[in-house]
Amino acid sequence: MQLASLLSLSRGCSDENNYCIGGGRVRITEPVNEALEIHLRPLTQVSGKLLDGEEPIAGTSLLIFEEVQVPNKPQGWVVVGVRGEEKTENNGAFEFFVERGVRFLIAAQDESGRIVMRHRLPEKMGSEAVVVDLNLQSAK
Repeated sequence: MQLASLLSLSRGCSDENNYCIGGGRVRITEPVNEALEIHLRPLTQVSGKLLDGEEPIAGTSLLIFEEVQVPNKPQGWVVVGVRGEEKTENNGAFEFFVERGVRFLIAAQDESGRIVMRHRLPEKMGSEAVVVDLNLQSAK
């Protein structure tokens, strides 16, 4: 746990061997008694609110997927994996950090785990913070 005192950990992100730093995760697999060198990539902040019409939606899971461009695909892009998950706050607000230079898709899940809304972020995240309000009614 010496590493915990050196890093600013995100809320609810640490357990015995995992430490979250912004949008990334560091896994410690054995006791550490010497200095560690950790290289972090620049991140971009994405924040906003999840709404149903004008009503904020609290406690909804938002999944953050990475997409890559694939030649000869009709859509041109394919989802390659989940990069994170956040829950909306009481007022529907959310915030997460994503790697720059990568394209992402946000998906909202209902209580059963079914994806009820998808939203693509601007192509290849830059250094500017992004604010996006998501509305379930526009997804219907």
